Amino acid sequence: MVRWLATVLFLISLCGSAFADGRDRLEVTVDKPNPLPGEMILVTVRGEYVEGIGREHLEMPAFPGFNWIQLERDKWTSEGTGASLRKVFERRLAFFAKSDGTLVIPSFLHHVTVVTSDNKWVETETQSAPVTITVKPQPKVDGRWMPASSVELTDDWSRNPEALIDGDNVRRTITLKVLGADPERLPPAPVIREPWLISFTEPEQREIVPTPNGPLATLTWSWKLRPITGEVGTLPAVDFAWFDTATGTSRNAALGPRRIAVAGFGTNAAGVWPSRFASPYGLLFAAAAGLILPLGILFFTLRPLSQGERMALKRAVLRRLPSRDRLALRMALGRGDLASARRAALSWFQRQNLDRAEQARRLSDLDAVLFGHEAAAPAPDRARLRRQLLS
Repeated sequence: MVRWLATVLFLISLCGSAFADGRDRLEVTVDKPNPLPGEMILVTVRGEYVEGIGREHLEMPAFPGFNWIQLERDKWTSEGTGASLRKVFERRLAFFAKSDGTLVIPSFLHHVTVVTSDNKWVETETQSAPVTITVKPQPKVDGRWMPASSVELTDDWSRNPEALIDGDNVRRTITLKVLGADPERLPPAPVIREPWLISFTEPEQREIVPTPNGPLATLTWSWKLRPITGEVGTLPAVDFAWFDTATGTSRNAALGPRRIAVAGFGTNAAGVWPSRFASPYGLLFAAAAGLILPLGILFFTLRPLSQGERMALKRAVLRRLPSRDRLALRMALGRGDLASARRAALSWFQRQNLDRAEQARRLSDLDAVLFGHEAAAPAPDRARLRRQLLS
């Protein structure tokens, strides 16, 4: 009796398996069951259905521990012929584990309305089995951890940065393209900041496009750059560390150092002082010095001065002497040369020992005119600029 029951149960199980194999099914497959954190995992959700499909909706569960993106539109195809004809559904996704350890992709639920052979509409549900993924620990690397399939880095300049015209801007654009990377692991913009350089950073442009091979991210960074002086300056190298998932090696995408210079920098502002101040300001400077300096010397001879008194006298004399930078600033504003005015203002501010906050306040209107985005900005109010810079 026991043997008979066992045989019957075994036959029933075989029949049930055969029936299940001939009916609808939904399964999830992954291309990497043992990835690294942040490495792209290609996931395919595949459904097979015997009857015709009237309506369908794939219910996506929450994915704790993963970032993900859908790569393509859902596909419906037919496979087999005759009695073995099946409707096949596919959805392709890219998953990125946030950390190492054991993670689970929960079950998907496919709601399908099938059309039977006698033209009846029947609501059905097909559920996939959960998939367990074991994420390996991240290897030790120098720099940022960014697994990717490929990386491309380009550098573009609006003009030759080594032969600039004095006072003109040059626009630098760096473009980084990354295929198959977690968008959350993409790098920030490089920092371009040097004491000899005016740098205006434009807003970052970030675009992520799904492709069959994974998300393609394009990051574009742009700067308006202008040397403060004519001397040659060098911007440091720009590099991005990334982990090549195809070869399993750490790599770097890099741009070498780049020189910035004004053409004919030997004749920069420092070289034209004699011509600009020979007359009449040179005569004015000499007359003022001839008047104030003897008075200062005479005052020194009246009685011995303390250290504090000598420093106070020095500051008073310097305040009354015409400043070469101040005169240069006035001249540049008078002829509308705002770039030269800014250089002279910076030099004068340094001599006045103004802090950075005060310098930025005084330069705010001038910088808005020089580096503003508006193509047809109104003519600057020179009198207002003069009051703000010389206050």
